[in-house]
Amino acid sequence: MKRTTTTPGRVLSAIILLLALSVPVRALEVGTDFSLSNLNFSTSRTPAETGFQPCYVPLEYGAYLHHGIDDGTGITLGFRSDRILKRMLYGLFSYSSDYYVLEGGPFFGLFNTAETPVNPGISAAVTLQIPGQVFLRLETTRNLALEKIFSGDGLSPGLSSVGDYVQEDSRFALGLYAGNTIVSFAVRSRLYTVVDADYGTVVDSLTDYTMATDIFQKNAPFKPMISFTYRSLSKNFIDAAPRTRHTAGSLVLGTRVDLTFHRHLTAYIDLESGFYTFGLDDLIGEFGGDHFFFTGSLGFRLDLDLLK
Repeated sequence: MKRTTTTPGRVLSAIILLLALSVPVRALEVGTDFSLSNLNFSTSRTPAETGFQPCYVPLEYGAYLHHGIDDGTGITLGFRSDRILKRMLYGLFSYSSDYYVLEGGPFFGLFNTAETPVNPGISAAVTLQIPGQVFLRLETTRNLALEKIFSGDGLSPGLSSVGDYVQEDSRFALGLYAGNTIVSFAVRSRLYTVVDADYGTVVDSLTDYTMATDIFQKNAPFKPMISFTYRSLSKNFIDAAPRTRHTAGSLVLGTRVDLTFHRHLTAYIDLESGFYTFGLDDLIGEFGGDHFFFTGSLGFRLDLDLLK
């Protein structure tokens, strides 16, 4: 008789499906997205390697369900696999009014190392806005050592043993409305710090500095957005002798289109092209001129009121 293997992804998918079936259809929304990018440093990269690795193309994906409790509050449960932050299961409670939005909740790093199968943390976000004029948004996500909450030793997780890790995700965004256009500036920084058995403490990071123009028109079935990003990708071998930091800088042009098929069903397509990529720190002198660096994303959102 053939034995089947239960993977973490299957378990998480089953949990999300059961929760979705247990929540009333009213005000329930589900969504999913997928992304591929070839501007990466592989998980097996060593301090001695130079150049870029355009053939390493990890799949990023995520899924969520959101239940609107009433017009101003809601609960979201989701799972994401990120090329920098790895796997995360999260829950968010949100409260919104005309001038602000508050979000917060726990998350759990799941099965990212064999030694630390579950790593808890906190996510929080606040948006301040004057409708139709300006908005400001701040987000932060980080693992916390919740078992230290009453010890007086702080809440930062320790990075002393092989397999210990910390996930950090921060974002700042400022947007201004000008007619049917939103012009925005955003900075997003993702860091994953892990204690590796071979190289000690290793930090993977990805930071984007983005200017974007979002064009919208009432009742239009699509909404385009054009962006320009300076992207910094880094892998820092802190305990290597000598200490080694591989960094790739890239100028990225992005085009995104949001599509409305039905008032209950929307999708988006996003394509980014790194038209000039170059090495920094210990990769100075390396250039990516012979390679086409890209990021392609596709996502869907379905409001289950459609099934009523």
